[in-house]
Amino acid sequence: MWREKRDEERCSEKYKDIWEEYWLVPWRILPYVYWLATEPEGHAVLLL
Repeated sequence: MWREKRDEERCSEKYKDIWEEYWLVPWRILPYVYWLATEPEGHAVLLL
């Protein structure tokens, strides 16, 4: 999961405006396993 967080940061810098649209998806790697908050200031992780 550390790699996913690193990739999130890298892509948010690279894609800027369209990255916010990507954040509308409620999960990243495995559906319904965890959710990253869509807060632009930071990321909160909720494990289910």
